[in-house]
Amino acid sequence: MQIAIGLSESALMFWLLHLALSSPAFFEAFGITTRPLPLGLGLMFFTLIYQPLGLLLGLVSSTMSRRHEFQADAFAAEACTAAPLMTALKKLSTENLAHPQPHPLTVTLHYSHPPLGERLAALERLA
Repeated sequence: MQIAIGLSESALMFWLLHLALSSPAFFEAFGITTRPLPLGLGLMFFTLIYQPLGLLLGLVSSTMSRRHEFQADAFAAEACTAAPLMTALKKLSTENLAHPQPHPLTVTLHYSHPPLGERLAALERLA
């Protein structure tokens, strides 16, 4: 599922890039009227325009990834026990200097994995 979503996001980005780079109106919006159209400059402009859309697509992808992590933790706790996984998560968090309780907005915008506190709480509920 994640692969299909990633491929769809890439296809959308490349299709939009094609439309932008082949459109004289796109360049004219930035005040560029020379011919031939400057490809490098078009790529820079597209990056500026695409960034907000990329952020929105990233939010969807990260939300799904966090949900899958909770599902994977639940499977591991059911297959074995939650205690070894909880110990391993704490150790990884300490070694990687992860923030134990990041702000929820930071998690929403930037985290592909749930924060340690949320994962441990979910595992404790399963135990």
